[in-house]
Amino acid sequence: MAASPLRFGYFDYARGSRSPSRIPLKSIEQVSLTHGIKRLTCVRMVLTYTEDGSRYQRRVNLRSLYTDTGKSTYERARAAFAEHDLYTRGD
Repeated sequence: MAASPLRFGYFDYARGSRSPSRIPLKSIEQVSLTHGIKRLTCVRMVLTYTEDGSRYQRRVNLRSLYTDTGKSTYERARAAFAEHDLYTRGD
């Protein structure tokens, strides 16, 4: 029996992951950037933010490192959050 994407979405939701299209910058507490490994994992960032007194996470996949702009997209995202003095971790 194949795993239902809805079921996996439920587990992400239960762990605090949400998928809003916009998150106010002032509500972001932490940004975790992960460079990823070519052919194995994707470049991604996890935003930890608060909304109505609760803490949530939003995972965002960035461009593949195989694309022409993959590395520069990662560096721009890292620089943008560092510019706003948000705690950044990852590789």
